[in-house]
Amino acid sequence: MLPELNYCESQGQIHSGEPLNVATSLVFFLMAGLLWRSTKGYPLARVMIIALVVLGAVITNNHLFAPAYGAISLYIARLGFIVVLFYAIGRGILELPVSGAILLAVLALPAAWGMSALFEMIPGMSRSSVIYGPFALVFGMLALILRGHAPETSWRMAVAGLWLLLALPIRSLDLKYCGFFPHGTHFLWHILIALEMGWLIHTYRRHMLAHRDVQG
Repeated sequence: MLPELNYCESQGQIHSGEPLNVATSLVFFLMAGLLWRSTKGYPLARVMIIALVVLGAVITNNHLFAPAYGAISLYIARLGFIVVLFYAIGRGILELPVSGAILLAVLALPAAWGMSALFEMIPGMSRSSVIYGPFALVFGMLALILRGHAPETSWRMAVAGLWLLLALPIRSLDLKYCGFFPHGTHFLWHILIALEMGWLIHTYRRHMLAHRDVQG
């Protein structure tokens, strides 16, 4: 399922291109910069930050130049972050063996596709938003799993799940009100999802700091 690259700002009503979408895509780089120093000694966290920078670069490029390869580049960059994130969760937080963490990372996106049908039934949810919904459920399940073993990580995962659920309507509203607000709401999604990704990296680092016996 390739992402749809169709936004209010890209439909020609804004003569200066996509100013808010481009400006807010820089939040990904801001999050990466804020997290880099604190993740010294945590290589998987650093890899996640690099994946975040790559994603930010792809998003910025897409909004600036709308290249023909935009959808596939966004898909690959998004997949890269998801794979690294779930490997880190499996290896460092769930304390799975390497093979188990790899399996979790590989199955994360297909599992999300499988569960996305649940979100397609929600009125007003855009096609391009439903793929993100299952990850909110996964973070909620992780919160329950970790409740006894790692309560701090548990509530942080719960926050991640709730934050993502609240962000999805913002993403879905973008094309519905172009006539009223030509800039749409996609720029707000950039801010919310960049904060979400930064929060997840921070959650991993905090967990590893509290459980130094497990190295990812």
